[in-house]
Formats: sequence, structure tokens, C-alpha cells
Amino acid sequence: MEKYEVMPRLHAQKLLPMIASLLSEEGCQLNHLDAIAFSRGPGSFTGIRIATSVAQGLAFGADLPLVPISTLATLAQAIYRQYQDTQIISVLDARMKEIYWGCFHAEESGVEPVGEEHMTQPEELYSEFESESRTEWVGVGDGWAEEIPLPDSLKQEAARIYHSCYPHALDVARLALRDFDRGLIVSPEQAQPVYMREKSAWRKSPKFTQR
Repeated sequence: MEKYEVMPRLHAQKLLPMIASLLSEEGCQLNHLDAIAFSRGPGSFTGIRIATSVAQGLAFGADLPLVPISTLATLAQAIYRQYQDTQIISVLDARMKEIYWGCFHAEESGVEPVGEEHMTQPEELYSEFESESRTEWVGVGDGWAEEIPLPDSLKQEAARIYHSCYPHALDVARLALRDFDRGLIVSPEQAQPVYMREKSAWRKSPKFTQR
């Protein structure tokens, strides 16, 4: 079961009540769980900080391990679940004229990363992605929006682009089940958000507005 809502700037107010409601509807308590999964980024500085801190607080209280899941992988998993595409490049707007991106190949157990996740300027993506030797792939994420200056040739070569796709808890959970079985867990005090940019950099740009 999943609760899903797009709620810009309301995560801090709504997240805990949604968790409590979901547990109540399922007749479940936190200490009945094996672990807690969370989206560790990259993404909005405020969003991933809230996700990490809430997961840490719940895990501390229930004495549970955490399973950190990539936001880029979560987007790719959503596309595989909904459309069965197997070669996926997730791109997110990182603001400050940069993007986060990663390549993934889908398998029955869930999407697997192909190479590392990156933060680059949009125009640099083509040469980086070309080295991955993709033949058929699709794009997902707000980094594919028209206002993001990705190379036109890159957009034209994509089989499909899914602009309006957001991370779902359902897909975080699917990847977390696999990673939990692999032993890829951390203690609450070890959990860290993945910013891919130093915190001080957010303060240097007068044009930056937190999402």
C-alpha cells in the first residue's frame, strides 16, 4: 500500500501524519518492520534533508536499520514498473545551471546503475552519455524540460521522454527490498543525504530559490 501526494513545501507538515495514517490503516506498528527505506537524493536540498531526518528519527525510535535509495534510481524504477522500458537515463534539475543524472538498466529484481551518478552542466551530458554506448533508451525527470539546455541531438535520439514523473514510495520500497536482502543497510546514525554539492554552494548563488 502507498500514500502518494505532490505537495511542494509541505513535506515537513504532512509526512509524519501520512506515515501514521498508513501504519494505522495497515494495522501495523513501526517495531513490526524489518527496516525503513528512504530516498537519499540527489535532489532538492530541503527535500532530501527532511526525508533523511524523518527516517533517522523513526529508525532510532523503533531500533531499525535504514535502507538508503537513490532518487535517480527510484525514477528509473517507476518507468520500468509503468512502461517496461529497460534502458533509462534519469535527469533532475539541480538548479544553478546544473543537472543530476544517472543511467540504469532494468532487471526483474529492479533497476541497476550503469556507472556512477553525476552532477554536470546540461551541455556536458551528451559526451558523458555517449560513452555509455546506449542503443535504445528513454529519459525521465524534470531535467528533460524544455528550459534545461540539454543538447537537442540528445533529446532527439531518445526513444521517449517522460517529463512528468515523480519518485514514488512504491518504487523506493521495491528497490529497498532487494537491497535489504543484499545487506545494504545502515544504522540511523550512519544515514546521510546525498547532495552532490557542498552546502556552502547553495548560499553563493543569489538566484537560487529552494524548492
